[in-house]
Amino acid sequence: MVSNAGEARKLYRGLGTSLVSAVPVSLVYMPTYEFTSQAFKRLSLNSGVPIPAAQLASVATGCACASVRVPLTLIKSRVQLGLFKSPSLAVAAALRTGWRELFVGLGATVWLDVLYAVIQFTALERLRQLGAFLGGGRVLTPGENALIGFLTGAITAVATEPLDVVRTRLQTQKRAAANKGGADFGYTGLLDGLRKAALTEGIAVLWRGLLPRLLLKSFGGMIWYCQLIQPHPTAEAYWTGPMNLLTDHPPTSSPLPRARLIFDLPRAIMSNHEQS
Repeated sequence: MVSNAGEARKLYRGLGTSLVSAVPVSLVYMPTYEFTSQAFKRLSLNSGVPIPAAQLASVATGCACASVRVPLTLIKSRVQLGLFKSPSLAVAAALRTGWRELFVGLGATVWLDVLYAVIQFTALERLRQLGAFLGGGRVLTPGENALIGFLTGAITAVATEPLDVVRTRLQTQKRAAANKGGADFGYTGLLDGLRKAALTEGIAVLWRGLLPRLLLKSFGGMIWYCQLIQPHPTAEAYWTGPMNLLTDHPPTSSPLPRARLIFDLPRAIMSNHEQS
Protein backbone atom coordinates (compact mmCIF):
# COMPACT_ATOMS: atom_id res chain seq x y z
CA MET A 1 0.00 0.00 0.00
CA VAL A 2 2.70 2.51 0.97
CA SER A 3 4.68 1.70 -2.19
CA ASN A 4 1.99 3.28 -4.37
CA ALA A 5 2.00 7.05 -4.73
CA GLY A 6 -0.72 8.67 -2.65
CA GLU A 7 -1.78 5.37 -1.09
CA ALA A 8 0.01 5.83 2.23
CA ARG A 9 -2.80 8.05 3.50
CA LYS A 10 -5.10 5.03 3.46
CA LEU A 11 -3.20 3.79 6.51
CA TYR A 12 -4.87 6.62 8.43
CA ARG A 13 -8.45 5.94 7.40
CA GLY A 14 -10.72 6.35 10.40
CA LEU A 15 -8.15 8.35 12.37
CA GLY A 16 -10.59 11.18 13.04
CA THR A 17 -13.18 8.78 14.44
CA SER A 18 -10.56 7.16 16.66
CA LEU A 19 -9.49 10.53 18.06
CA VAL A 20 -13.07 11.69 18.63
CA SER A 21 -14.07 8.41 20.30
CA ALA A 22 -11.41 8.81 22.99
CA VAL A 23 -13.33 11.73 24.56
CA PRO A 24 -16.76 10.16 25.28
CA VAL A 25 -15.21 6.84 26.27
CA SER A 26 -13.00 8.58 28.81
CA LEU A 27 -15.95 10.57 30.18
CA VAL A 28 -17.92 7.35 30.76
CA TYR A 29 -14.99 5.23 31.89
CA MET A 30 -13.67 7.06 34.94
CA PRO A 31 -16.99 7.91 36.66
CA THR A 32 -18.30 4.38 36.07
CA TYR A 33 -15.18 2.77 37.50
CA GLU A 34 -15.02 5.04 40.54
CA PHE A 35 -18.72 4.60 41.36
CA THR A 36 -18.80 0.81 40.97
CA SER A 37 -15.48 0.15 42.69
CA GLN A 38 -16.50 2.21 45.73
CA ALA A 39 -19.90 0.50 45.80
CA PHE A 40 -18.33 -2.97 45.79
CA LYS A 41 -15.82 -1.97 48.47
CA ARG A 42 -18.58 -0.65 50.73
CA LEU A 43 -20.56 -3.83 50.16
CA SER A 44 -17.52 -5.92 51.09
CA LEU A 45 -16.90 -3.83 54.21
CA ASN A 46 -20.52 -3.95 55.37
CA SER A 47 -21.02 -7.65 54.68
CA GLY A 48 -17.64 -8.83 55.89
CA VAL A 49 -17.30 -10.94 52.74
CA PRO A 50 -14.18 -10.43 50.57
CA ILE A 51 -15.29 -9.12 47.19
CA PRO A 52 -12.93 -8.62 44.21
CA ALA A 53 -14.09 -5.03 43.83
CA ALA A 54 -11.45 -4.04 41.28
CA GLN A 55 -12.25 -6.92 38.95
CA LEU A 56 -16.03 -6.52 39.21
CA ALA A 57 -15.70 -2.78 38.68
CA SER A 58 -13.56 -3.33 35.58
CA VAL A 59 -16.22 -5.65 34.15
CA ALA A 60 -18.96 -3.09 34.82
CA THR A 61 -16.81 -0.37 33.29
CA GLY A 62 -16.19 -2.48 30.21
CA CYS A 63 -19.92 -2.98 29.70
CA ALA A 64 -20.65 0.73 30.12
CA CYS A 65 -17.84 1.78 27.80
CA ALA A 66 -18.92 -0.72 25.17
CA SER A 67 -22.27 1.05 24.83
CA VAL A 68 -20.38 4.22 23.88
CA ARG A 69 -17.48 2.67 22.00
CA VAL A 70 -19.40 0.26 19.76
CA PRO A 71 -21.04 2.90 17.51
CA LEU A 72 -17.73 4.71 17.12
CA THR A 73 -15.80 1.51 16.43
CA LEU A 74 -18.41 0.41 13.91
CA ILE A 75 -18.14 3.68 11.99
CA LYS A 76 -14.34 3.57 12.12
CA SER A 77 -14.20 -0.01 10.82
CA ARG A 78 -16.56 0.71 7.92
CA VAL A 79 -14.55 3.75 6.88
CA GLN A 80 -11.24 1.87 7.19
CA LEU A 81 -12.52 -0.91 4.93
CA GLY A 82 -13.53 1.63 2.32
CA LEU A 83 -17.26 0.89 2.61
CA PHE A 84 -17.87 4.62 3.06
CA LYS A 85 -15.76 7.62 2.14
CA SER A 86 -16.34 9.49 5.40
CA PRO A 87 -17.70 8.92 8.93
CA SER A 88 -20.69 11.16 8.23
CA LEU A 89 -21.75 8.98 5.29
CA ALA A 90 -21.35 5.84 7.40
CA VAL A 91 -23.49 7.32 10.19
CA ALA A 92 -26.17 8.47 7.76
CA ALA A 93 -26.36 5.03 6.13
CA ALA A 94 -26.66 3.31 9.51
CA LEU A 95 -29.36 5.67 10.76
CA ARG A 96 -31.45 5.10 7.65
CA THR A 97 -31.95 1.55 8.86
CA GLY A 98 -32.54 2.55 12.49
CA TRP A 99 -30.45 3.46 15.51
CA ARG A 100 -29.91 -0.20 16.36
CA GLU A 101 -27.66 -0.50 13.33
CA LEU A 102 -25.08 1.58 15.23
CA PHE A 103 -24.90 -1.09 17.94
CA VAL A 104 -24.17 -4.10 15.75
CA GLY A 105 -21.60 -6.23 17.56
CA LEU A 106 -22.40 -4.88 21.04
CA GLY A 107 -22.54 -8.35 22.61
CA ALA A 108 -19.27 -9.39 20.98
CA THR A 109 -17.60 -6.18 22.17
CA VAL A 110 -18.74 -6.71 25.75
CA TRP A 111 -17.38 -10.26 25.72
CA LEU A 112 -14.13 -9.04 24.19
CA ASP A 113 -13.68 -6.30 26.81
CA VAL A 114 -14.46 -8.58 29.74
CA LEU A 115 -12.24 -11.44 28.57
CA TYR A 116 -9.49 -8.98 27.68
CA ALA A 117 -9.42 -7.66 31.25
CA VAL A 118 -9.52 -11.14 32.80
CA ILE A 119 -6.72 -12.52 30.61
CA GLN A 120 -4.57 -9.44 31.03
CA PHE A 121 -4.95 -9.47 34.82
CA THR A 122 -4.00 -13.14 34.98
CA ALA A 123 -1.03 -12.84 32.64
CA LEU A 124 0.29 -9.77 34.45
CA GLU A 125 0.12 -11.48 37.84
CA ARG A 126 1.94 -14.59 36.64
CA LEU A 127 4.66 -12.62 34.84
CA ARG A 128 5.29 -10.44 37.89
CA GLN A 129 5.60 -13.52 40.07
CA LEU A 130 7.99 -15.08 37.54
CA GLY A 131 10.04 -11.89 37.45
CA ALA A 132 10.31 -11.87 41.25
CA PHE A 133 11.42 -15.49 41.26
CA LEU A 134 14.01 -15.13 38.50
CA GLY A 135 15.26 -11.86 39.99
CA GLY A 136 16.02 -13.52 43.29
CA GLY A 137 14.14 -10.90 45.28
CA ARG A 138 15.85 -7.85 43.84
CA VAL A 139 14.12 -4.79 42.43
CA LEU A 140 13.46 -5.32 38.74
CA THR A 141 15.13 -3.00 36.26
CA PRO A 142 13.12 -0.71 33.96
CA GLY A 143 14.00 -3.00 31.07
CA GLU A 144 12.67 -6.06 32.91
CA ASN A 145 9.46 -4.26 33.81
CA ALA A 146 9.11 -3.19 30.18
CA LEU A 147 9.45 -6.83 29.15
CA ILE A 148 6.69 -7.83 31.58
CA GLY A 149 4.36 -5.22 30.06
CA PHE A 150 5.33 -6.23 26.53
CA LEU A 151 4.68 -9.94 27.14
CA THR A 152 1.40 -9.20 28.93
CA GLY A 153 0.15 -7.26 25.92
CA ALA A 154 1.33 -9.95 23.52
CA ILE A 155 -0.33 -12.80 25.42
CA THR A 156 -3.60 -10.89 25.70
CA ALA A 157 -3.59 -9.93 22.02
CA VAL A 158 -3.06 -13.51 20.85
CA ALA A 159 -5.69 -14.89 23.22
CA THR A 160 -8.40 -12.37 22.26
CA GLU A 161 -7.68 -12.02 18.54
CA PRO A 162 -10.45 -14.49 17.48
CA LEU A 163 -13.04 -12.38 19.30
CA ASP A 164 -11.72 -9.20 17.70
CA VAL A 165 -11.81 -10.77 14.22
CA VAL A 166 -15.42 -11.91 14.59
CA ARG A 167 -16.46 -8.62 16.21
CA THR A 168 -15.05 -6.68 13.25
CA ARG A 169 -16.76 -8.97 10.76
CA LEU A 170 -20.07 -8.62 12.56
CA GLN A 171 -19.84 -4.85 12.30
CA THR A 172 -18.79 -4.72 8.65
CA GLN A 173 -20.57 -7.70 7.05
CA LYS A 174 -23.30 -7.27 4.46
CA ARG A 175 -26.66 -6.87 6.15
CA ALA A 176 -30.04 -7.19 4.48
CA ALA A 177 -31.39 -4.16 6.32
CA ALA A 178 -28.39 -1.97 5.57
CA ASN A 179 -27.81 0.00 2.41
CA LYS A 180 -24.23 -1.11 2.12
CA GLY A 181 -21.96 -3.71 3.60
CA GLY A 182 -18.81 -5.74 3.20
CA ALA A 183 -18.46 -9.48 2.72
CA ASP A 184 -21.53 -11.65 3.27
CA PHE A 185 -20.33 -13.73 6.23
CA GLY A 186 -23.84 -14.39 7.49
CA TYR A 187 -22.88 -14.27 11.17
CA THR A 188 -25.74 -13.91 13.64
CA GLY A 189 -23.60 -13.48 16.73
CA LEU A 190 -20.22 -14.06 18.35
CA LEU A 191 -20.46 -17.83 18.84
CA ASP A 192 -22.05 -18.30 15.42
CA GLY A 193 -19.23 -16.28 13.87
CA LEU A 194 -16.52 -18.27 15.62
CA ARG A 195 -18.10 -21.56 14.51
CA LYS A 196 -18.71 -20.56 10.90
CA ALA A 197 -15.27 -19.02 10.46
CA ALA A 198 -13.52 -22.11 11.82
CA LEU A 199 -15.63 -24.55 9.77
CA THR A 200 -15.59 -22.72 6.44
CA GLU A 201 -12.16 -21.07 6.42
CA GLY A 202 -10.13 -23.04 8.93
CA ILE A 203 -9.20 -22.29 12.51
CA ALA A 204 -6.22 -20.15 11.46
CA VAL A 205 -8.53 -17.50 9.98
CA LEU A 206 -9.45 -16.44 13.51
CA TRP A 207 -5.93 -15.02 13.87
CA ARG A 208 -5.89 -13.24 10.51
CA GLY A 209 -4.45 -9.75 10.87
CA LEU A 210 -2.83 -10.61 14.20
CA LEU A 211 0.49 -8.85 13.54
CA PRO A 212 -0.74 -5.21 13.60
CA ARG A 213 -2.81 -5.79 16.74
CA LEU A 214 0.04 -7.76 18.33
CA LEU A 215 2.44 -4.87 17.81
CA LEU A 216 -0.09 -2.35 19.07
CA LYS A 217 -0.94 -4.26 22.25
CA SER A 218 2.63 -5.38 23.00
CA PHE A 219 4.22 -1.96 22.81
CA GLY A 220 1.13 -0.36 24.32
CA GLY A 221 1.31 -2.80 27.23
CA MET A 222 4.98 -1.98 27.72
CA ILE A 223 4.26 1.75 27.92
CA TRP A 224 1.29 1.60 30.30
CA TYR A 225 2.91 -0.90 32.66
CA CYS A 226 6.11 1.12 32.94
CA GLN A 227 4.00 4.18 33.68
CA LEU A 228 1.82 2.26 36.12
CA ILE A 229 4.64 1.16 38.42
CA GLN A 230 6.18 4.63 38.71
CA PRO A 231 5.68 6.11 42.20
CA HIS A 232 2.88 8.66 42.27
CA PRO A 233 3.83 11.70 44.39
CA THR A 234 0.27 12.38 45.54
CA ALA A 235 -0.74 8.81 46.35
CA GLU A 236 -1.61 8.22 49.98
CA ALA A 237 -0.45 4.63 50.05
CA TYR A 238 1.93 2.34 48.23
CA TRP A 239 2.70 -1.29 48.61
CA THR A 240 5.75 -3.34 47.80
CA GLY A 241 4.24 -6.78 47.33
CA PRO A 242 3.28 -8.96 44.40
CA MET A 243 -0.21 -8.30 43.16
CA ASN A 244 -3.05 -10.33 44.58
CA LEU A 245 -5.65 -10.01 41.85
CA LEU A 246 -8.42 -11.56 43.93
CA THR A 247 -8.65 -8.81 46.55
CA ASP A 248 -7.87 -5.15 47.00
CA HIS A 249 -5.61 -5.81 49.98
CA PRO A 250 -1.85 -5.87 49.30
CA PRO A 251 0.33 -8.51 50.95
CA THR A 252 2.50 -7.47 53.84
CA SER A 253 5.89 -7.95 52.23
CA SER A 254 7.57 -8.79 48.96
CA PRO A 255 10.76 -8.09 46.99
CA LEU A 256 8.91 -6.53 44.06
CA PRO A 257 9.31 -2.81 43.31
CA ARG A 258 6.81 -0.29 44.51
CA ALA A 259 3.56 -0.03 42.62
CA ARG A 260 0.27 1.69 43.04
CA LEU A 261 -2.49 -0.06 44.89
CA ILE A 262 -4.22 -2.81 42.95
CA PHE A 263 -7.37 -0.76 42.36
CA ASP A 264 -5.38 1.40 39.92
CA LEU A 265 -4.75 -1.57 37.62
CA PRO A 266 -8.15 -1.82 35.94
CA ARG A 267 -7.93 1.87 35.06
CA ALA A 268 -4.66 1.39 33.20
CA ILE A 269 -5.76 -1.89 31.60
CA MET A 270 -9.10 -0.59 30.37
CA SER A 271 -7.54 2.72 29.28
CA ASN A 272 -4.98 0.81 27.21
CA HIS A 273 -7.66 -1.44 25.71
CA GLU A 274 -9.95 1.46 24.75
CA GLN A 275 -7.32 2.72 22.31
CA SER A 276 -7.80 -0.34 20.07
